[in-house]
Amino acid sequence: MDFELLDRIELLIEHKKYKQAEQLTGEALAMHPQSDILNSYMADIYLSTNRSKDALQFIEKAIASNPVEDEHFFTKSKIHLDLNQYQAAEEAINQAILLFPDASTYYGVKAAILMDTGKRQEALTTVRQGLAIRPDDGFCKNVLSMVLAKTGKGAASIEVAQEALNQDPDDSMNHASMGFTYLHNKEIDKAKHHFQQALMLNPNSDVAREGLTEAIKASNWFYRKNLELGFWIDRLGSKKWIFYLGLIFLVQIVPFLLPIYLVFILWSWFAPPIAEIILLMDKNGKHLLRGIDLKTTKINAALLVFAIVTAFALTPLMGFAGLVLALTAFLLIIPVYMLSMYNNSSGKQSMVYGFIAAFVVFGGLTSVSLYTESPRAETFGMLFILSVIAFTWVVASNRTDR
Repeated sequence: MDFELLDRIELLIEHKKYKQAEQLTGEALAMHPQSDILNSYMADIYLSTNRSKDALQFIEKAIASNPVEDEHFFTKSKIHLDLNQYQAAEEAINQAILLFPDASTYYGVKAAILMDTGKRQEALTTVRQGLAIRPDDGFCKNVLSMVLAKTGKGAASIEVAQEALNQDPDDSMNHASMGFTYLHNKEIDKAKHHFQQALMLNPNSDVAREGLTEAIKASNWFYRKNLELGFWIDRLGSKKWIFYLGLIFLVQIVPFLLPIYLVFILWSWFAPPIAEIILLMDKNGKHLLRGIDLKTTKINAALLVFAIVTAFALTPLMGFAGLVLALTAFLLIIPVYMLSMYNNSSGKQSMVYGFIAAFVVFGGLTSVSLYTESPRAETFGMLFILSVIAFTWVVASNRTDR
């Protein structure tokens, strides 16, 4: 093995010159296909260039060649985390810690996984273990700032994020972490600034791009209030279901609160996709939408226009049938938006596609049956309503903390 070549590849990865690094690594792998180091490098490159599913194949080869290298399991955990595969990510990082318990960053990654799965106290304990090993670990500080923000300790979260940023002001992730901390603390302009700085330092950072997108959408008052509500509910952790069930129970006791409850539900569901449609029309914000996010937002913009036109133009001609058609198009906005949320989960995407098909079929049949005065209109209408109810419950049960 040419160690000089390995050093060159490592340097290219360090300086984020992924295209050159991939070319050199690919050429070396052609001669040494079983090399755990080269396969690990390729996994790192693929992970850094948003090809996590392919990165997983390379890191599996690296582990097969060298199953006692802790860094391979560390990389595997990061890949699973990027794919929102939390259980697999935790298993991999636990193995890395078992092989090398003195690596502070490993505890930071484990804490990030625990944080994303709602285990905030465990996350705090774990990240502090990492900082006990190495008090200046920037990644652990970033995770700690996020956990503190998610538990409502705003001032402490900003202080920790600032410490990490002071240590390395040229690190993209430090700026992104600072941005998210300010976003949680309702300081939108400061959040935008740090997300922009993060993107200047690393234009390929999806974390910074998503953060900036949220910050720009939060400029809209309705979306900002929805975001603040989401952060508040998120801080409830496992108690959030008590809040939801409490709302339903309250409406049962005080029926006249039902319209307020329905407005709350519709607002919480529709604010995010509507905000992305507004972002699409923003001359600067539209460039932040990429890939499936851009596709789903364009589809939702078309659905919204169709729903409005149908409601005002066809309803006078078709009566209630036109209104049902408009409602179907409007409700489709939610599952279409969910496709981008579940981009890394083919199983969940298939589930959403199934509901999209159900909405189109049952909503369409209900509209046609009403227009033709078919006796089956009531049956199709009931199936349409049941598919909407099932969708809300299934999606709610599959949500993960962000």
